[in-house]
Amino acid sequence: MATLSCPSSDLNFLSPNGFILNIERLPKVTFFCQQVNLPSISLAGLEEATPLSVIKIPSERLEFSDLQLQFAIDGQMNNWVEVYNWMKGLGFPESAEQYTTENMLRGFSESSELSNNYSDARLIVLGTNNNPIRIFTFVDCFPTQLGGVEFSSTNSDVPYATASLTLEYSYFKLD
Repeated sequence: MATLSCPSSDLNFLSPNGFILNIERLPKVTFFCQQVNLPSISLAGLEEATPLSVIKIPSERLEFSDLQLQFAIDGQMNNWVEVYNWMKGLGFPESAEQYTTENMLRGFSESSELSNNYSDARLIVLGTNNNPIRIFTFVDCFPTQLGGVEFSSTNSDVPYATASLTLEYSYFKLD
């Protein structure tokens, strides 16, 4: 008779509310982050035709989903403005000088340096007793979507304002 044994020595489950997100260029968003996803990754399959059948083989390119998060907006909207200014500097909707101005405001002396457009982010997953168990580093992040903020004078309770943020990045790695 076969015996069944557990393949893991840890019988605890991961709690989804133990995390820290650190985005170097957005420290005010980092503090108020309420929700973040660990993005999915996919490896597409290729087909190799043979005389008898089609054989599936793995491709050589990983695809990473966007990093999405939700943060509470502080009372002065400073963290929302922090993201807005970064996006405004990347998209310069009014004039080309906005790109240079936004980079100079952040303390970058060489505003033409392409690396100033990006920021790394780290998702620290916490385990038992809030100890870090895994650290995911997202390389070369930049914002692609800042969600709208809903204002309403008909609410009886005070639902504090939140915003969603979508970041694209080159890849992530497990440290």
